[in-house]
Amino acid sequence: MFVNGIDVNERALVQNGDVIYIELESSDEYDEVTTSTLTINDKTATFKLTTENNDDDDDDDDDDNDDDYNLSDNEIDELEQTYELISILDSSLKLKFKEMLEDKIDELEKEDADEDEIEKLRYIYDRVVEDIN
Repeated sequence: MFVNGIDVNERALVQNGDVIYIELESSDEYDEVTTSTLTINDKTATFKLTTENNDDDDDDDDDDNDDDYNLSDNEIDELEQTYELISILDSSLKLKFKEMLEDKIDELEKEDADEDEIEKLRYIYDRVVEDIN
C-alpha cells in the first residue's frame, strides 16, 4: 500500500486528501489465490487475485458481463467492492477523484499501457460519474 506515493507496507493512518494506492501481486503459482483486505472506517472489502483463466471455453456469452468493459465477473465484483469504499466520499472529493482518474486514464493510454488496467480505471471512472450525476 502506498500513501502519497510512499510505500507504507500493510497499514497506515491517512488524512483527508491523501492519495492511497494499493498494489496486489498474484502468486507465481497457477491457480493460487492471493487475498488482501482493505478497511476504511467500518467498511471492509476483500480483494482476490489469481492466474486462473476466466474463460470457461464454452463459447457462451456468459463470460461477457458488460459490453462496455472487457472485464471478468471477478474483476467487476472486486471493482464494485472498491467503489463501495469510494462512494462514502463527499461530492467535492468525488470530483477530485474523477479528475485524477481522467488524468491517469489519459496517461496510460498515451503510454500504451496494459488495456486491462485501463478498463478497470474506466469502470470505476464511469461509476464515479454516474454517482456524481
